[in-house]
Amino acid sequence: MLFITKVNQESSKPKLAPLNEGGVSELLNKEITRLQEENGMLKTRLRSLESQAMNVLDEKTRAERALKDLQKVQGEQQGAARDQDLSSLESTVAALKEDYEKSLNVNAASQKDLQQNLVTAKHDLLRVQEQLAMAEKV
Repeated sequence: MLFITKVNQESSKPKLAPLNEGGVSELLNKEITRLQEENGMLKTRLRSLESQAMNVLDEKTRAERALKDLQKVQGEQQGAARDQDLSSLESTVAALKEDYEKSLNVNAASQKDLQQNLVTAKHDLLRVQEQLAMAEKV
């Protein structure tokens, strides 16, 4: 009789439902997708910053060529107006160089941050993939 009572007690307890393993994989897949999208955005931003840096380099090259051309003209023609133009151009080139160096430093720092973000995202992706692989084994 004791055995029958114990069986009745066990059958009246609620049983746990099995885990939905598809939900874990789905969450991991969503995280992988999100990380891949973030990685793509970071790559796009990096390309944009690299493009801006190249544009600044092109401007610097043009300014240096203009300065050389102006110096050549000044050597051929001495004049107060040319001296003033040269001084103005040198100031402009100095300002462009300063802006370029600032921009380059900002771009380098930004690129470093983007690379760090990319590395972090890759690590996260690898971690999530490892978790997904472990979840699929279970």
